[in-house]
Amino acid sequence: MKKYLITATLLGIGLLIPLSGWADTYCGVDDDLDGTVEILCPGKDADNDGFPSQMDCDDTNPNIFPNPAVATKTGCSSNEARTCQLTNGIASWSSCSSGGWKPSDCTTAIYVDPTNGSDTTGNGTFANPYQTGTRFNSYYSGGEPGGYVTLSAGYCVVIRAGTWTAQHTYNTGKFGIIISGRNGSSSQPITVTAYADEVVTFDMSHTDTAQVPISARNGSYIRVANLRITDSYCGYGGVQGDQACLAVVSDNSEAFNNTVWDNWGSSGDNLAGIYTHSAANVRIHHNKVYDNFLDFACGGLCTNILWYRGTGTIIDHNLVMFSGSRTDRINLKNKHSNFTSWHRVYGNVFIRGGVDLGGP
Repeated sequence: MKKYLITATLLGIGLLIPLSGWADTYCGVDDDLDGTVEILCPGKDADNDGFPSQMDCDDTNPNIFPNPAVATKTGCSSNEARTCQLTNGIASWSSCSSGGWKPSDCTTAIYVDPTNGSDTTGNGTFANPYQTGTRFNSYYSGGEPGGYVTLSAGYCVVIRAGTWTAQHTYNTGKFGIIISGRNGSSSQPITVTAYADEVVTFDMSHTDTAQVPISARNGSYIRVANLRITDSYCGYGGVQGDQACLAVVSDNSEAFNNTVWDNWGSSGDNLAGIYTHSAANVRIHHNKVYDNFLDFACGGLCTNILWYRGTGTIIDHNLVMFSGSRTDRINLKNKHSNFTSWHRVYGNVFIRGGVDLGGP
């Protein structure tokens, strides 16, 4: 239904003027007083993150937008943090957390500190974190240690600032974090994230075998956010769909606010900075993926972001640039035969390259 702004003149004559022509002046208001802002402000998205200013807690920073896992320590004391939230179409900061921060939809947090934590004396709390993923990483055929936690809906892994180098063996592959066969829910996904806006870098510069720094596979509703992956020898992790630095191979899952750059990898086909394979309703958004596989003799397709089969995928608002042979792009393999809706790839910024239909 078209809405109108009713105006009056000195003669008492009411005029019906379409609101669309007045959006810049009358935007950001609840025009029918039902508690919801109906009229948004077009062209006010200063940081080009897809959220207009009134729906963005910081319209100068593309890494800040309403999401339970997007937070900052700025404006809070000590180790507290606050989350950007959206209420009735208006963004605002939550109150600063009391004690350790965790995503607002997380009910059970496991804290990891790759620098100061301990897998021996730690218990995964904010005050006494683990050092690696030993207590929650998936195991291929048993052998879970004492105190092992099976991730499920509402669990989150919150990583403090530092550099992650630890490897975990799953099947014949090497991983930093692997979450396999685990299921969150639409309201309570399983989340792996940095602690608010602290810098967490996966730097797995091992040369003995290919590895996957982060993999979420064979599950559903898994969220990977706010992490950095660099200087890693990415490649086939022993299971199909894991030929990546960051693999999102679980239904209804997402990867956002991650930075994947300056990685190299094992020679082979379908190697990517971020990869989704045969999964439904995956969203890859607001990531920076660049300078991967430079001067690397790739045996097949090496690219920054790769979609290979799957339905309902959305790839949006990523920065993709400066990479090796055909890696400066988003690649939709299989001649986009299953990628039927072009509006699912939008808002991405390319510096050299673009969207490739079909691969080699």
